[in-house]
Amino acid sequence: MIRKKILSTSTLMNYEYYIDKVLVPYFWKKRVADISVEDVETFKEKITKEFSNQGAKNIYSILKQILDLAVMDGTIETNYTRLFKITRKKKTKNKNDIILTDLEIDRVCDYCKNNNLMMGIGVIICLKTGIRKGEVISLKLGDIDLKSKNPCINIKSTVTRYKNEKDKDKISYKIGDTKTKFSKRSIPINNELKKLLENYLEEYKKKFGLNDKELKQCFLIPNKNPKEFISPNKLDYYFRTLKKECKLNEDIHFHSLRHIFITKCIVDKNIPVNIVKYIVGHSTSTSITIDTYTHIDQDTINKYRNEL
Repeated sequence: MIRKKILSTSTLMNYEYYIDKVLVPYFWKKRVADISVEDVETFKEKITKEFSNQGAKNIYSILKQILDLAVMDGTIETNYTRLFKITRKKKTKNKNDIILTDLEIDRVCDYCKNNNLMMGIGVIICLKTGIRKGEVISLKLGDIDLKSKNPCINIKSTVTRYKNEKDKDKISYKIGDTKTKFSKRSIPINNELKKLLENYLEEYKKKFGLNDKELKQCFLIPNKNPKEFISPNKLDYYFRTLKKECKLNEDIHFHSLRHIFITKCIVDKNIPVNIVKYIVGHSTSTSITIDTYTHIDQDTINKYRNEL
């Protein structure tokens, strides 16, 4: 049994995929008690070649947990997965290494402003704040504070995947909790983005005929009904069209916007790493994250507002 209580719905779905499509097809003729050390080693080599480092580690971890349970109930004496480790492949250039030039960033923003801004606003915000796709889709207009001394975007939730109970093959989406506790944060926005959002809200109100109170309940990127969020697939489709029209590198993908923001902040603008980590909701290293974030206050973060 996979540890459901500490895994997100999205992660569980990935694990179910690995079990159904990788583990079961490979071991389906074997009883757990008949899995040999050679079987485990051969399987490890296979997944290391066919999957990314993280994918191979996830698959191997599932097998390890299954065999741990088999040891606990006496089915086997030794968990052979503990004799081997997934070794890291040599790093090759990947999609996250792609950086947009300032000219390309301007071209992307201009495209978004002139081609369905109500979809393009999501791309601009991700590019200018480093937030995740699920976070920008779940963002409501009431989460954006443009009137305070330090305007900001408050990240409170994200869009997560789940399996439709009526149709097991269909993937559905819902608004859920953020990826980690560090993902709940207030992101300062610069004057340029503030002005864009102010104009956007005025256009939004006119389009849907809303007052200020009603506006707060609507999603930043509206569906036909502005109180309903869009499917991530729609934003992906918009981005693919943008990529083609703006003649961007074919290998760039939506999540690259987050990496571009992080790189620009640290390399080009010399914003301290701990500030950038807070802004993007990073927690890749728990000990560093906790030690670092405990002494960052909002005033310190706001100092860098117009450098973002």
